[in-house]
Amino acid sequence: IWKEARSAYLASRIPLGGRMYPSAARWEHDNRRYAVGFATTDELNILGYHCFDDETEILTRAGWKRRLQVEMADEVLALDGDVARWSPITNIHTYDFNGELNVHDGERVNFAVTDNHRIPYRASPRGKHWKIAPFAELPGSFRIRRVSEWEGEPLPSPVCFVGIRTNAKSYSFDSGDWAEFLGWYVAEGWARKTPATYEISIAQQPGAKADRICGLLTRMGLSPGYRRMAKTGAWQFRFTSPAIGQWLIEQCKKGAENKRVPQSIRDAPKDIILRFLAAFGWGDGTPHGNGTRYYTTSRLLADDIQEMLCKIGRGRKVACRAQTTQAFGTRPIYTVCDTGRGADACVVKAKVRRESYTGMVWCISTPTGIFMSRRKGCAMWTGNSPNLLCILTEAHNLDQPHIDAVKRLN
Repeated sequence: IWKEARSAYLASRIPLGGRMYPSAARWEHDNRRYAVGFATTDELNILGYHCFDDETEILTRAGWKRRLQVEMADEVLALDGDVARWSPITNIHTYDFNGELNVHDGERVNFAVTDNHRIPYRASPRGKHWKIAPFAELPGSFRIRRVSEWEGEPLPSPVCFVGIRTNAKSYSFDSGDWAEFLGWYVAEGWARKTPATYEISIAQQPGAKADRICGLLTRMGLSPGYRRMAKTGAWQFRFTSPAIGQWLIEQCKKGAENKRVPQSIRDAPKDIILRFLAAFGWGDGTPHGNGTRYYTTSRLLADDIQEMLCKIGRGRKVACRAQTTQAFGTRPIYTVCDTGRGADACVVKAKVRRESYTGMVWCISTPTGIFMSRRKGCAMWTGNSPNLLCILTEAHNLDQPHIDAVKRLN
């Protein structure tokens, strides 16, 4: 009976930890009824509550999403051993909750979880092995996990653009040079369509950075023209290409407040991501300790930068402040912190407060059991919710709490 139950449950493709469905949870064997259930008579455990609050987001291939935005078709950034990979979502769990959450509302670490929500942790900064446990079972002081490895999807080598108009020039670039060019472009560049072609420009004040841009464009065979901009005194490097200009507008968007990092760069291997971040930091960043602080007026661009940092184990926080200038008035400025190294952080359990909460709690299931989450801009690896699979014989004799819970779930 156990083998038959297990086969029926796995064939239903309902993940462990998911809800029970009559079509998969009940069947007959030798004229006797059986059911798949959870190894508990506690209704709260049947219903789940291994969750986080409604302010928590998860990182999907389509960007950071909250509960109402997440779909089963999404892929989530999950941790497979020590390697971050895109992974399918096997279930979405959502429940009404009225009780207490464990809330850490810090500048570096921010979460709000139920007692049973699992968190990857290390008890000592010098510990070699990561563990995972429900929050209620964590030690008095522990380190939350942000570190990971990232393999990524290689860019074409070389990166090629074929002329899309008669006599238009075709180009092929080294993938590293292309990533650096995009870093400069997203930080300091723009593209515009003219009646005859597309014009691509990058601006920079005279000095070593401008010399580097000029050298990069020349090495890539783009033959840039240049001029001094009257208002700022910066050098404007310009070249034309319909194929490249159209691609940049489609992938990086137009306007500083709409800029994006192309998906191909966000999913590229670590060395390509670092090459992009270095150039972007030279344009729109400042050194900060061993790392860099990146600045942008585009919320989506800030999310893209944090996504890349999370993949390579350096994701920390996106912060927002208002900035008022004569040219643009008041607008938000987003800051993304890059530590330049592994970004794990210590949590003292005594500083985690118990907070009453009435509302929705939620979580997802993934095959690997650990995925990337964010609350109030702070990113961290978090865990799936465990449940035990068992066989409850003679389904018509189930205890009433089980029957009531199954009715509500279905």
